Amino acid sequence: MHGGRRYLDVATGLRIAVKDVRRAAGTRTIMLAFEERNGILKFITVHPLKENQEPNRVRSGRWKK
Repeated sequence: MHGGRRYLDVATGLRIAVKDVRRAAGTRTIMLAFEERNGILKFITVHPLKENQEPNRVRSGRWKK
């Protein structure tokens, strides 16, 4: 995911990629949770984030850079 932001979710141990995606209806922030083992990526889930969800998780310490 080029140009996105990356975190570690300390509650789950999953890696998180976040990117703002432009659509016809406007811009949406999308989150992808994934694991990486032996150079293989396994996507766990992908979904849009609610407003302020990313900064709230960073501020609370759940997501670490």
